Amino acid sequence: MDTVIVTLVLLVLLVLLGGAAYFFVRETGWENARLWLTGPKQVRRIMSPPRGTSNTAETTAFTERFHNPRDTGINPVHLALDDTALRNLREELHGELTRAAGLTRDFDARLTRMEADLSLSKQIPEELGKSVQESVEKVETRTRKQLSRLESDLQAARKADSPYGQRRADALAELYGHLAQVESALAAVINPMLLPGEPLRVPDEFFEGTLDSENWNEVGDRAYSFGDVFNRERIVLDPDLADKIEQFIATFRQALTTTVSPVVQNTNRTSMQIHQMRSGLTTIITALPPLRRELETDYRAISAVTFISVSDEDDAP
Repeated sequence: MDTVIVTLVLLVLLVLLGGAAYFFVRETGWENARLWLTGPKQVRRIMSPPRGTSNTAETTAFTERFHNPRDTGINPVHLALDDTALRNLREELHGELTRAAGLTRDFDARLTRMEADLSLSKQIPEELGKSVQESVEKVETRTRKQLSRLESDLQAARKADSPYGQRRADALAELYGHLAQVESALAAVINPMLLPGEPLRVPDEFFEGTLDSENWNEVGDRAYSFGDVFNRERIVLDPDLADKIEQFIATFRQALTTTVSPVVQNTNRTSMQIHQMRSGLTTIITALPPLRRELETDYRAISAVTFISVSDEDDAP
């Protein structure tokens, strides 16, 4: 029984709602009813008749024009939506679109920054690996240099401690001493104003003793002694150094015999002969310092061993 009553009540309610909808559609028209039901709140407010006293002329005119569209020939939708409301609605929609565009740009910028950060984060392992590889290669290069120098120093030390090394060091020292005596004797004749150790040079004008043949005897004796020591100790010298000493002795002898001796033994010497003598002496003086440095370098290399030490120079490429 209760179920029948509830069913009857529901049917009555459906009939009432359907009748209300029918009268609403008939009075407003189907287009207006659909627009009112589906449109936003602002559209429904615009389409609603003006509120206020029902006896006012504005209410009466709006009701007549809105509910009797066929009498006037005016589209009720165009009649209900005035320009001000449409402008406000357009501005509101434009504002929403503008804010949406701003949010879109902001999201794009954030996405771009995230992609850049991700790209940088991917490069970190590569850069770290490259840095580690460079450090390892640098350490390996420095280690190889140190090992090479240690090996060279060890070989030099063994060579210096051997009987051959001792004899070679003695031979170099003796040759150096005789060469220094040759230079001193030559300086005493050519330029006696120089002190021992000063660089030898030919003066602008020869001294009287320079043209005296007796003063050249000591120079010849010193040169002969140097050649004799070289001839005896040549077997322990490096071939390159031996060739340089041999070339110097030949240059020295040729200058003495072809340019100096004809001038100092002849009292009727000419200016041309003096000039040739100057050229010969210049040749000797030019060849002497390089040979002296060669002897110094070889003697230090065979008699002194410099051990490697870790320093900043090892880091240089």
